[in-house]
Amino acid sequence: ADGVPGQVLVRGAKLATALLREDGSLEPVRGRSLHTRDIAIRDAEGYVAIAGRMDDVIIRGGVKMVPQELEDVLLAHPDVRDAAALGVPDPIYGQEPACFVVLREGAVLSPQELLAHCRASLAGPKLPRYLRIVGSLPRSGRGKLLRERLRREWWLAEHGSDN
Repeated sequence: ADGVPGQVLVRGAKLATALLREDGSLEPVRGRSLHTRDIAIRDAEGYVAIAGRMDDVIIRGGVKMVPQELEDVLLAHPDVRDAAALGVPDPIYGQEPACFVVLREGAVLSPQELLAHCRASLAGPKLPRYLRIVGSLPRSGRGKLLRERLRREWWLAEHGSDN
């Protein structure tokens, strides 16, 4: 449905004939839908925007959210320059949303003020349970956010070691 995040499925004559499996065999893909594991949102005009990867979806007690949803809310704050969201382990809900925020130069903002900003746009289960202000976000040479580095940073801050 329009406005609802969903997995991108593709099919057609321009699709590759097969996918190469890890064992070296080929999996035919023509004539059926290929599940890309990309998450996208279609607007009312039919335009599709990629919102993330299924691997990045945060599931908190059955509530699913794409990181971009939280990131967009944080980026709407005038003092926020960059933001990243990811799911971190939780013994009760499975995962909790964790956010890392880079402030604009000269901005002074507390995590509590950012959470208050989030409350105006996000339902309770989608509010970040961990919010940290950082100097920069780790990115690859091509600018891709390195969520695993942030996950490790969260783990070290919460547990004090890699174990």
